[in-house]
Amino acid sequence: MWCCHAVLPLMLEANSGAIVNIGPVATRGINRVPYAAAKGGVSALTQALSFDLDDRPIRVNCVAPGGVNVERVTPRNPKPPTEADIKGFGEVGEQTLRDTLMKRFAAPEELAAAICFFASPEASYITGQTLYVAGGGIG
Repeated sequence: MWCCHAVLPLMLEANSGAIVNIGPVATRGINRVPYAAAKGGVSALTQALSFDLDDRPIRVNCVAPGGVNVERVTPRNPKPPTEADIKGFGEVGEQTLRDTLMKRFAAPEELAAAICFFASPEASYITGQTLYVAGGGIG
């Protein structure tokens, strides 16, 4: 939301632009209540903002990734994960693979391709949409 807020004045001045929000498919599933609520809002934000910009040549879309095969990064939380945290992360990973039709995680390049498409002129007649790049996953 804050990124959209920051770039919109520039896009309005230029009378063009493409916003691509990232809002994961993981809005349904175990151990995800706060995460699901926040990320579900990204899709709603995308749709609402596209309606608000309906008469301007600024497109707003969303890419919703499933599980992504990336190296673990340092958590933002300075405290080390508890055993319960580790168990919960494992359960989410297992559920993601179980509920993904392709039975694998995405490569980062697969997400980048969808993001680049939405940002490109080839997507000039697409706005207010969410593209699930999740191997058929449901969350």
